[in-house]
Amino acid sequence: MGLDRGYVIGHAMRTFAEWCLRAIIIAVAVGGVLWILSKVWEGILPIFFALLLTSLLWPVVRFLIGRGVPVSLASIGVIIVTIAVVVGVMVAIAPSVAGQSSELVGKAADGVIKLRDWVSGPPLNIENERLNDLSDQAQQWLQDRSATIASGVFTGVTTIGSVVPTALVIVVLTFFFLKDGRRFLPWVRRIAGRQAGEHLTELFMRIWNTVSGFLRVQMLVSAVDAILIGASGTGAALPQVALRERGYTALVYQTHGAATFDFIRIAGKAAEGVIMASGPVMAPEGQDDTALTKKPGLALNAAYEKKYGENSRNQFGAHMYDTFEVLKRVVPVALRTAKPGTQEFREAIRLALLSEKDIAASQAVYNFTEKDRFGVDDRSRILLTVKDGKYVVIK
Repeated sequence: MGLDRGYVIGHAMRTFAEWCLRAIIIAVAVGGVLWILSKVWEGILPIFFALLLTSLLWPVVRFLIGRGVPVSLASIGVIIVTIAVVVGVMVAIAPSVAGQSSELVGKAADGVIKLRDWVSGPPLNIENERLNDLSDQAQQWLQDRSATIASGVFTGVTTIGSVVPTALVIVVLTFFFLKDGRRFLPWVRRIAGRQAGEHLTELFMRIWNTVSGFLRVQMLVSAVDAILIGASGTGAALPQVALRERGYTALVYQTHGAATFDFIRIAGKAAEGVIMASGPVMAPEGQDDTALTKKPGLALNAAYEKKYGENSRNQFGAHMYDTFEVLKRVVPVALRTAKPGTQEFREAIRLALLSEKDIAASQAVYNFTEKDRFGVDDRSRILLTVKDGKYVVIK
């Protein structure tokens, strides 16, 4: 006999109902936990920040303990040094911030004057008397709401007053976490039993290592203003992607050799915002119309991409193209004085290279001399960034 379809359908429905019940129980449990946390969040927040701070300071404390420093002395010493560093940085930047305040006030005053001149001219043509009336109305509006403003200021002062005790609690908790945190996992194993304790220990250790490692990486990343990647071609895309995947959001510079469309294809969104130098041929569309490299670059890219496909342009092909552009200028000059295939003709080409000036090509404007055999200047490079998957000239 075959299986009863009713039995199969009933079994499937029961299984589905069981999983639905489990999902409902999990959702209710998660909601309950979140509700409880919302009620006691002010008490949990200092613990949370203390744990984060502990994860950052523990490697230093562990190093000191390994060198024979008592755990209490190592913990309190690291906390004091950390506080001193933070205060020192704030004190160091305070004069700079204060020094810019007068400049800020001056710019604000200039802005007000410019705004007044603008509204008094066309197309608004508001007279000065009307501006004075508007100023009086604004002052009256502020006076009418002075109580509300004062209440807001008082609330801000109260908030600042509550931050100080919270910070002290975080410091105290951090000290005890650093000092006695090593005893937590053995305590968990004693309370939960051998089997469950081993699972919980592994769980907590993985969470701790992941979070602390992430925070330390973020601190290192935030301390770096920019990174230069020394690679070429598609190989430059791999470190670019790795940096973005690990949360690095500051500037990334690439070298001249990374300027290819394959770099963008492989790096994808990670390439956005990168900065690199390049020969002009990679983005002649973004050059000024006065740039002598724009017209040859556009001509080369149009012919090259027509044959090999969109975004196939590259600097290697451009260098070869420039060779012929240079020859197109110097060979006719050499032919005036010598015949091809002779020593005199080769010498005539050399002299023509030195006499011809501003030889415009896709990668540079060439001016060869006896001492400069490259013949290029600042016009042989442009600065590029990647925006929306395309190279854009930085001007």
